[in-house]
Amino acid sequence: MLEQLKYKNHMNEVFEFGKDGIFVNTSELHDYEWEVTTKNNRIASLDHVVREKALPVVIICEDESQGIQARNKLFEVVEKDVLALQHGRIIIGDYYFKCYVTKSTKENYLTSKRLMQLELTLTSDFPFWTKETVVSFNSGQIQEVDSEYLDYNFDHPFDYLTTLDVRELNNTGFVGANFRLIVYGACSNPAVYIGGHAYRVNCDIEA
Repeated sequence: MLEQLKYKNHMNEVFEFGKDGIFVNTSELHDYEWEVTTKNNRIASLDHVVREKALPVVIICEDESQGIQARNKLFEVVEKDVLALQHGRIIIGDYYFKCYVTKSTKENYLTSKRLMQLELTLTSDFPFWTKETVVSFNSGQIQEVDSEYLDYNFDHPFDYLTTLDVRELNNTGFVGANFRLIVYGACSNPAVYIGGHAYRVNCDIEA
């Protein structure tokens, strides 16, 4: 087996290739293609469209009962995504590929219930490999800066400070990346600056 693959459906049910009698040695998962649109014999645009990828699978188990169980598990996990119209994920390491299993063709499935060769067709309307990175910032990282404008002639038992909660996050990739921002309160008017542009929500977040 060349890579450690697993499939996770939208209900977080998983089966792993290389376990429970389900194996895959080769696939089209790393192939890609741009859709080319031409105009006047010139390339007008390059786009990603709905793509299909073949995934050859072999099921081979020690006995017939395990073979039937492996077949049923494979079918049930992938079919739930199709019925719910919710993407499943092929996962390799830290990356995942969103897709549906839209076709399954079989060979040698009548020879023995413990043995079956099949080819799954993975169909994706977002044919990209995605890696998610979670970055957390907490209040303990707030930078406190003295303010010269709040220095009164009469001293107080406490100091007036301006707090700045400003940190940077760099996208190390060479293309733009989607993100989800979760703000936990309490704070007022949180903002994110991307490329010098502010994206702000004018509200108070209590929790």
